[in-house]
Amino acid sequence: SMVLVDYKGGAAFAPFSGLPHVAGIIDNLADDAQLTERARASINGEVVRRQELLRDAGSVPSISHYCELRIQRPELRPLPHLLIVIDEFGELLTAEPDFVDLLITIGRIGRSIGVHLLLSSQRIEAGKLRGLDSYLSYRIGLRTFSESESTVVLDTPDAFHLPAIPGFGYLKVDTSVYRRFRSGYVSGSVTTVAPVLDADADRPQPLLLPTFNGLAKPELADDQEQELTRPEIGRPLVAECVDRLRLASRQVQPVWLPPLPSRLALSRVLSDAEPQDDGGLLVPMGLLDNPAKQRQQPWLLDLNKGGGHIAVLGAPQSGRSTFLRTMAASVALTCTPRQLSMYGMDLSGGGLLRIEGFPHVGGVATRSHRDRLSRLLEELLGMLATRERVFREHGIDSLASLRAAHAAGRIPELVSADVILLVDGFAQLRTDFEELEDSLVTLLQRGGSFGIHVVLAMTRWNELRMAQQPLIGTRLELRLNDPADSLIGRKLSATIRADQPGRLLTEQSLFAQVALPVLDDTDDESMGEAIEALAARTSASWQGPAAAPIRLLPTDFSPEELPDGLDEPELLPFGLRQDTMEPAFLELGVRDQHLMAFGDTRSGKTTLLRGVVRSLLERFSPEELVLAVMDIRGDIVREVPEAYLGGHATTAAEARSLSAAIAAELQKRALDPAAKLAGPRIVVIADDYDILASGGTEALKPLLPYLPSARDLRLHVLLTRPVAGSSRAMYDVALQTIRDTGGSSLVLSGERSEGQILPQVYAEQMVPGRGRFVRRGERPRIVQVANFESSQHAA
Repeated sequence: SMVLVDYKGGAAFAPFSGLPHVAGIIDNLADDAQLTERARASINGEVVRRQELLRDAGSVPSISHYCELRIQRPELRPLPHLLIVIDEFGELLTAEPDFVDLLITIGRIGRSIGVHLLLSSQRIEAGKLRGLDSYLSYRIGLRTFSESESTVVLDTPDAFHLPAIPGFGYLKVDTSVYRRFRSGYVSGSVTTVAPVLDADADRPQPLLLPTFNGLAKPELADDQEQELTRPEIGRPLVAECVDRLRLASRQVQPVWLPPLPSRLALSRVLSDAEPQDDGGLLVPMGLLDNPAKQRQQPWLLDLNKGGGHIAVLGAPQSGRSTFLRTMAASVALTCTPRQLSMYGMDLSGGGLLRIEGFPHVGGVATRSHRDRLSRLLEELLGMLATRERVFREHGIDSLASLRAAHAAGRIPELVSADVILLVDGFAQLRTDFEELEDSLVTLLQRGGSFGIHVVLAMTRWNELRMAQQPLIGTRLELRLNDPADSLIGRKLSATIRADQPGRLLTEQSLFAQVALPVLDDTDDESMGEAIEALAARTSASWQGPAAAPIRLLPTDFSPEELPDGLDEPELLPFGLRQDTMEPAFLELGVRDQHLMAFGDTRSGKTTLLRGVVRSLLERFSPEELVLAVMDIRGDIVREVPEAYLGGHATTAAEARSLSAAIAAELQKRALDPAAKLAGPRIVVIADDYDILASGGTEALKPLLPYLPSARDLRLHVLLTRPVAGSSRAMYDVALQTIRDTGGSSLVLSGERSEGQILPQVYAEQMVPGRGRFVRRGERPRIVQVANFESSQHAA
């Protein structure tokens, strides 16, 4: 068998492409460094394969003994001698100096395993051989350009003095044989037609050719040159020989497989992929090239490996978004929504929106919908909490057990056994969406053990914090702008060209081509439409339940949907929580002694106070509750019946007087323990506190001495003010004291440029009634205040 390597071009060995002896023709290596690495891996793999064959046959010492052993044991695989022919190997060593190490290995052990070298070059520098010349038994020197070049090959300058006619040369074998010859010419046209061989013959005989293409052997003196003639145009002799020797049934085992295609449809991968067992989760993603094993096979991405999280790195336009969309399409075509659900976070270009039509996809959140991004992560954290409870209650100890129990229908709490979160543009998370990072890190830390897998598309590995990098079990690399950033192999990464989108380097240092997320090879302009059409077909063919959708807070809902006083007699419902989609409660006297609401005009501050007042009136009698209202506009006082109203202030001065009257009552309670239990609960409502505090009035100053003991005195303060100027207003003694003595906060819509209102809490532009509720000891959460404007209170 033969492997023919042409470093530059491919015309030299093209006529031999149909020869049954040829195990591979490797050409055009100079144009693609990736092919050079692949050629080295293929040839080295063949050397290793031959060594393993000799070992498995009983540690046979050489190929000669193996061939004799095959006579006694016909079941042994054929092992023909392999001739590796490399044209322009001098330039190959110049471009890839490390290639000589493989050639030296073949020179050292090639005779025993049946691998032989034929190296050809116009010129070669002795220093580049690095000892390879000691393994070259035969030296052939054709006419050279200088005596020194002849001396490198033959140790004599004779080749420089050969006639200027192609074919003349010297053959040197060791030190004993030195002979001048002239080679035959097989590229000329056919002059003698030999009889056609019988293709059905068991073993074709060699085709005997006349010497020198039918020409008589020239008798020339050393100083006489033959006259050159114009070459004839016709079918070359070598092509005629190859055609007569072509027998498909006797083709040798290939050593060199065709390179990976630049475009690959997902249907080709799915048709070749083997069915997976129930205990694993393998996603067909493309075509994997393993030149060392002379094998190309579907690339199956294992979501069970290393915790189940995956990071794919790549420069812009290298195929990161296509990788995520291919994963979504592959999952949709190989799994049901009962087996696997998917969600997407698209922080870059919006390409993931195309996959929303699959029944496996619960939703995709983009960077233009900040609340949807937060809601998605909250839903996944809720799924994580549910799965932790399921593992505990059902005694599940592994993902394989979870999948088996879910397939048997024993876990109805879970929509699907596994969940995948696709994140495109992870770098934007740390710069533009800092509030989401902790939630995503929580999924990375705990989600893999409970069947929640995160797939991150990034530009550089350092975009992920060093503490979270060990959480990623599978790392894949597309083309990188700087190969030095590669964690797999810098030299291999440098071989991926810019015109090879989707070419990927796996952790096993193997190249793979990511398939396009379509069933046929479609142009890029219509790929998005093809994905949507595939999603529609998949959705139409599925009759069962789809993935759980991303539940979003309503922008407007009625307070009738909240629990009434009979359902919840202690806590005060005022809206819905985004993290659980359950009612949000104000726990006055428990965890929320006071409440401060910040929001600009028409953000819902007054609506919030109106709702809290109605909840208080529904749960307490006039003997149990008294309300002191500081309301300049008069919106709140209209909600308070006369029996509950302890005082009403419409100016800053009146508010100061009202506070002084309340302070006198609190003084009595502080001095008389019995009065603490006998008196009603006092709730001070200060709407638009920025107006009440203007001019240095300090409307709440008389209450400041009693705020630290407000829990015992049964005193509560509900206060609102705009976001504008709130960062400076937080230095107000009253606001500081309210916050320090157990006050919770609700930050409604406002300008982020106002700065921090509370530690790491900024105002944002939100819909009316939407805000971030901050309670001591808990993470901030998004709530939607009920629209109490639409309901009328019955006195």
